[in-house]
Amino acid sequence: MEQEDKMFSKKGSKRAKGRALLADAVSVLKDVCKQPESLPLTEPDNEEHFANYVASRMRAMGPDEKKRCEAAILKVLLDF
Repeated sequence: MEQEDKMFSKKGSKRAKGRALLADAVSVLKDVCKQPESLPLTEPDNEEHFANYVASRMRAMGPDEKKRCEAAILKVLLDF
């Protein structure tokens, strides 16, 4: 009988630890949600629009074509 009590108390303590950990995680998530975004809220400029355009085009390319495109872009940029 005494051994059964120990077994149940062990399970209970693991569950209690698990619940405490879950409660801590939920508390941290709530705190994070309350914080304002740290990203600056600026309007995208022409360079950002161009970079997004290039990125979207490159995502549609196959691996070999993407490597050639990256090499060509780097070559052009290094000339300036």
